[in-house]
Amino acid sequence: MEDKSAEDIWRFYNARCNSENSIKEAKQSFHLDRMPSSGFLANEAYLGLVQLAYNLIIYALSAMIVSFASHAVMNGMDLYTLQKILDHSSIEMTERYSHLSKSHLKKSAKQGSIWKNITTLGENC
Repeated sequence: MEDKSAEDIWRFYNARCNSENSIKEAKQSFHLDRMPSSGFLANEAYLGLVQLAYNLIIYALSAMIVSFASHAVMNGMDLYTLQKILDHSSIEMTERYSHLSKSHLKKSAKQGSIWKNITTLGENC
């Protein structure tokens, strides 16, 4: 470690800390402080199932957030309000979650609401 820079050493220990925190979190969330079996293969299968369940839950939650955000925007909610509801730090993150369907985009383009507002602004001057 003598030839490493201070930044490299910090990154090493930071990664180690993140790994240790992930292990602690897994132990607490999935009750992995003890294994259900004394056999290695049984425990390996158990951990595989726990990991699969965790990934499915994360995927389902993510899909529900995207679906909620999309429907909220398509039903008239502005992005700023949605950003506050989803507790996003940036509007860009909210934009990523609020996918708009092609039919909604086509309907909005046909209505031309943006262009109507722009042309009426010009008439009022």
